[in-house]
Amino acid sequence: MGNDRIERELRKDLKNDKLVVKLQKRNDKRGSSMLTQSEESRRIS
Repeated sequence: MGNDRIERELRKDLKNDKLVVKLQKRNDKRGSSMLTQSEESRRIS
């Protein structure tokens, strides 16, 4: 799955077309993924 497709799917699933999505390869083998959200974004949601 390409980065553009993942970005579109996240925006669609979360119903937020202004969501900023940044995808990076992780070097840590302990975890497969991480999701972060800004304090401002949490308060508005």
